[in-house]
Amino acid sequence: MKIAEALSMRADLAKRIGQMEERLRNSSKVQEGETADEDVCELLKELDGLVKQQETLIYRINKTNMLTEVNGETLTRKIAHRDMLSSHLKVVSNLLHHLMDRNGRYSRSEIKDVKTIDVKDVRQLFDNLSKQLRETDTAIQGINWNVDLLDE
Repeated sequence: MKIAEALSMRADLAKRIGQMEERLRNSSKVQEGETADEDVCELLKELDGLVKQQETLIYRINKTNMLTEVNGETLTRKIAHRDMLSSHLKVVSNLLHHLMDRNGRYSRSEIKDVKTIDVKDVRQLFDNLSKQLRETDTAIQGINWNVDLLDE
């Protein structure tokens, strides 16, 4: 199995575990004289199995990411770099939106806001970070579809 397939399975398991909470809630209390749609003990066993599958899968993904090297960098390092780029881009994007906000004055007597940085420079930084993020994410996706998931 490739890393990309394991990541898809991990997302599916997380979704199924989330659904288990609702199923447990619906079956754990019923009105007097009624019966639950599902056996709570069976649901708890199913939940336990799903959580164990997810734990094993997460461990295998993390282990594979730590031991997979591409151009002298581990996949874990590339993922950390992508996450950092994403955070950096979000802050710069918010700054750009703030700078572009046209906070109009109602009269000449109101205080005028002035920009302390050139919007063009911020936009250029935004574009550069966006490009780096796209390239890094594409590289990670390529690796994910080409590297086999390691065993425990």
